[in-house]
Amino acid sequence: MASPSLPESFLCAVWSRRLYSADGLATTDGAPVDVLSPGQANSDAGPDFRGARIRIGGIIYTGDVEIHLDERGWEEHEHDGDPAYNGVILHVVLEPHPGARAATTAARRPIPLLILRPFLDPMLEAQAEQLLLEPAESPPAPACAGRAHELDPAIIASLLDRQGVERFERKLRRLQARLHQIAGELAGQGDAPHADLQSGRHAAALRSTLPWEQLLYEGIMEGMGYSKNRTPFLALARALPLRELLRISDGDPGAVEALLFGAAGLLHRIEELPGPSIAAHAGRMRALWKLLRSRWQGAPLAGSDWLFFRLRPANFPTARLASMAGLVPHLFGEGGFQRLIASMGDPLLSPSDRLRALRAMVALPPGSHAPPLGPDRVTELIANTEIPVLLLYARTYSATGLRAGTLDTLRLVPAGQPNVFTLPLEHAFPRGRMLFATALRQQGAINLSKHYCLPRRCAECDVGVRLGLGGSPA
Repeated sequence: MASPSLPESFLCAVWSRRLYSADGLATTDGAPVDVLSPGQANSDAGPDFRGARIRIGGIIYTGDVEIHLDERGWEEHEHDGDPAYNGVILHVVLEPHPGARAATTAARRPIPLLILRPFLDPMLEAQAEQLLLEPAESPPAPACAGRAHELDPAIIASLLDRQGVERFERKLRRLQARLHQIAGELAGQGDAPHADLQSGRHAAALRSTLPWEQLLYEGIMEGMGYSKNRTPFLALARALPLRELLRISDGDPGAVEALLFGAAGLLHRIEELPGPSIAAHAGRMRALWKLLRSRWQGAPLAGSDWLFFRLRPANFPTARLASMAGLVPHLFGEGGFQRLIASMGDPLLSPSDRLRALRAMVALPPGSHAPPLGPDRVTELIANTEIPVLLLYARTYSATGLRAGTLDTLRLVPAGQPNVFTLPLEHAFPRGRMLFATALRQQGAINLSKHYCLPRRCAECDVGVRLGLGGSPA
């Protein structure tokens, strides 16, 4: 039996660092196991590891892994009735337990069991405390770390600006592909080939603002999900598209909110919103959803699709859905999108005026009961959604004034919080965070880290070439 003082986090560390013998690794029913990837550790509710790739009995599975000290843990934690565990492909335990029931999902699918004890070094348990105290792996430093200070900071700033433009170009290509799909869906003929976008069968769909508004709607919805609920927010935006939301609600904010919560499968949690009369408000939302439900032909998401664990209440998906309900009539009603285009292309407005206009478009209207969006979230929505959509619109219609105004404004958008891709460069480059003061340069740092530093493409980077870390830049 496992030591009663041994924490489950010890076994998670063993699994993630592969501190077991792979020789003869097999499930309890004799199927050989080859761990291609242990998955990503999950600090939220749900399985311990997400996105693992494991060959079991000659078949490669991709899914989740759940860890327990012994096999009773699955039933004791009631995972057998929780749909959040339906994606588990392997149950990993330290010890067997006589009489324990075999693990099954809520859908009654049996889950293979791997008992790790026979594959561990006997001395490993004695080192458990040291193992758990070891710090998590730090982001790798770029090859130029320690020498970048030899360069003029202006050279690095120019590099980051160019890399920022390159990253936005990547985003525009993804947005354009999605725009093709939306135009085709609106025309009722499936995906639209690029050549059809401005002529032929999809011309009418593109001339309308609807494809652009749907693109903006999806981006803002995804941004409302922060890092933990981006997937269900985007799924909701596509299951309940903007055209349907506005048609059914007739632009009424209360009806918009009822539809969003009902389609999200979260009406049962609406009482968690702040406010002295939230119970009465929740009752009105349920009554509205009951009235409007038959006019929407889609299927609601499951409540289990949403993550609340380790989120501040202001960032709960319920709070952000309430925020979105306030934004939809403001941003997409009464020519809101056209006003945004006009403001950004107005040569009489300064970049500061345009930035204020972008912020105003994602500001909650007075009287909203939803928690206000924080300045970092507003900045993220501007940099990752509003500006890319505007740049794509300018490119599609050769609107040079709109493109110039948007790019000038982008240079004023402040950077968001540092992340795993930007921190190594902040530590390596002279003047640190001062170089990363704008969203454009922060996006440049992400692009540089992902596509040049991590794959060690120093020969294609100005910094690498100037420091003799590669040949001529491509």
